[in-house]
Amino acid sequence: MSSVKTMASWPKVIKSKEELPQFFTNYIHEEIMDTPNFPYMVFIPPAGFGLKKYNAMVIYLWEKSLCFVEKIKKQADILVFPFEKINFIEKGTVLLNSWLKIGGIIDDKPVHKKFEFNTVAIEYMNNIVEAIRSSYISSSLTLVEKSEKEKFDYLSKVNYKFMSYGKGSLRPGGKVIQMMVQTEIKEERLRVFGKSLFKTVAPMHLSILTEEEYILLQDTSDGFSRYGIVYTYIPLSRIENTLQEPIPENDTFRLCLDLRNKDQIRLLFQNRFRDEVKTFLDAMMMKKVMC
Repeated sequence: MSSVKTMASWPKVIKSKEELPQFFTNYIHEEIMDTPNFPYMVFIPPAGFGLKKYNAMVIYLWEKSLCFVEKIKKQADILVFPFEKINFIEKGTVLLNSWLKIGGIIDDKPVHKKFEFNTVAIEYMNNIVEAIRSSYISSSLTLVEKSEKEKFDYLSKVNYKFMSYGKGSLRPGGKVIQMMVQTEIKEERLRVFGKSLFKTVAPMHLSILTEEEYILLQDTSDGFSRYGIVYTYIPLSRIENTLQEPIPENDTFRLCLDLRNKDQIRLLFQNRFRDEVKTFLDAMMMKKVMC
């Protein structure tokens, strides 16, 4: 593929109605397109990653909502997530492939919307993630305090990548209350010529509790974990309950975060981390009570 064709497949910021592909002008209200303060809008051209194919899409911010208009053949599929109805934001990157996944409530039902894009456009999506997070995190600061970043330094002996990405996950003014880390969980599956072959049961993950958020960082589970990272941002107000499910056969347990309207996020831990998980959850519930 030529460099021109490659760049044509990259997402781009739309700054006026004239830049918007004609198809989408039929599905976005004129009031939005004609406003002097044109909304933050990104056009994602149709693309394919491996065997997957993706439709053309426009995403934009309007009146504290995240809006999707996806072209499906000759029709449009439209989704609107008001910020206060968003349960979590997932942002992942593996080399040149990135994605954003929004979990929220539409018509009192949990709805997940995921789309993929070339990593060169990650800053465009960071602006969207920042707009959503800033709606439930209030701070007048413009930088993350050095003392908060230093709380991650102990991770340098566990996993330097997670230390670095953990520091980068905080918003200005963010205060780290508690952290817990689960290293990669492997199981022996086979023995060949006296050597054990292992399979990854769960990737490494780091949980960060701040005053307003549960931040989750995970390795990817597709064999490219050293090249990627997955962030999940969950407002504490969206977590309704927690549950721990024992899995006796491999000495682990599953932590379930119950979100609004029966949405859920699950994490696997080894039993040796039970005390750390209890300490983290106690701090989280205390913070929720105080809020």
